[in-house]
Amino acid sequence: MNGGRFLAHVKSCGFYKDSALFSGRGWANEKNCGCLVNCNCKKLNLTIVTDEARNVNLNLINPSKNAKIPDVCDQLGIRCINMNQFLMKFLLEFRLKY
Repeated sequence: MNGGRFLAHVKSCGFYKDSALFSGRGWANEKNCGCLVNCNCKKLNLTIVTDEARNVNLNLINPSKNAKIPDVCDQLGIRCINMNQFLMKFLLEFRLKY
């Protein structure tokens, strides 16, 4: 998946307003690397670690003005965990190794 296809999904899925892409903090902004990170993780089958919280009220009737990394990951089948989950996984693997 490349950046264009990723942005096209966010634009066309119906869960997000145009501002999720085109505002100053939108994903289409060249200073925002969320899109590229997600594309590479999908392509390389990696897991994203983020402190962003899922939007529990995400729906087609009331589109969100912000695309959150965990929500888009869920929609595109990209593994996404928070920092606590990462640390627990890391500590468990560290204990098992040593």
